[in-house]
Amino acid sequence: MKIVFALFLALLPALAALSQDRIEGTVVAKDTEEVLPFTTVSVLGTQIGTISNAEGVFILKRSGLKATDTIQFSYVGYETLLLPVASINQQSFISLQPAVVNLESIEIRDREMSAEEILRKVTSFLSN
Repeated sequence: MKIVFALFLALLPALAALSQDRIEGTVVAKDTEEVLPFTTVSVLGTQIGTISNAEGVFILKRSGLKATDTIQFSYVGYETLLLPVASINQQSFISLQPAVVNLESIEIRDREMSAEEILRKVTSFLSN
């Protein structure tokens, strides 16, 4: 048992060094703090990227990244967030702001169209 514990203590610094070669974080909604699963995480101007898992957790390897690189976080219904690599801690919570989209109103009517009306609309559409 002492040998296993000593081995664990000997390997602990190596494990800590290995964990520093990556950026790990969790993407959450700023307003509700709920995790945002499957968020797209990418480094601008490169082909480096990943997607957060079902718990909103992402991991990016630091190899090939410069402190001046920018990481982009995007999720449908939320504003895209750009952060410099240097500003992201090893284990960060990334908060995305909900995007507000104003839509025009539409009117839905419950009315049946006759066959003639349908043909007229189709013909009109095809002639344009």
